[in-house]
Amino acid sequence: MTAATRMALERYVNRRIAAYNSRVADPAVRIIAELEASFKEYPPIKLGTPDPYMPPEPVSR
Repeated sequence: MTAATRMALERYVNRRIAAYNSRVADPAVRIIAELEASFKEYPPIKLGTPDPYMPPEPVSR
C-alpha cells in the first residue's frame, strides 16, 4: 500500500468509520491492499488508449 493511500485511508477511517463502525476498518484496509497488489499483475489501461483495446498476451508463470 502506498504511503499516500495509507494516509488517505487513515484520515477516512478517523473521520468516518472509527467512531461508529470500527469493525469495518480492517476489512477495508485488506481490500485496498488487494486492489493495489492486483495493479502489479493487471495494470490499468493507460489514458488515451484507442478503442478497441486489445490486452497483451498473458505471461506464463
